[in-house]
Amino acid sequence: MFLKNQYVFKLNLKDDLFYPAAYSGAFAVANLLSNDVKSPNSSFGYHVAIGAPGSSIYSTTNNNQYGYKSGTSMATPIVSSAAALVLAKNPSLTGFQVGEILRLSADDNYTSISDNKNYINQIGSGRLNVFKALQANQSPAIRYQKISVEDASIGALAAGDTVNFYFDL
Repeated sequence: MFLKNQYVFKLNLKDDLFYPAAYSGAFAVANLLSNDVKSPNSSFGYHVAIGAPGSSIYSTTNNNQYGYKSGTSMATPIVSSAAALVLAKNPSLTGFQVGEILRLSADDNYTSISDNKNYINQIGSGRLNVFKALQANQSPAIRYQKISVEDASIGALAAGDTVNFYFDL
């Protein structure tokens, strides 16, 4: 179960995609602090699908030890576990449908948290909410995966020029 949310504008000269999270089919996860603010060490971008707690997570370490770790590698297993719970409750869902349920049931962490306002739509649809995801109905979601703009003028358009937009739904 992997998907991504990526906006591609060929007019934009800055490519801010992070791999492997930005690969086609990946469900990219941002690392959030305990107060839902984007962690300073988290990747971000329009390809990120959702945010989850990923800072100071108690986990296994080397030599049969335990310790606190932070990063998207700590946030992603939390989202994977939530996906497994949603799929266990609804075994007929596809991976894409599970991802959409997680994404659409996420809590808004943009409007109420001023520290995230510079990252609008770049740390996912919000913070993972497992309870809401498990309560969600299976209503359909429409979401575009890719927008491409082809323009030979490098963004300097004049009246009467033609721009082609391509949408993959």
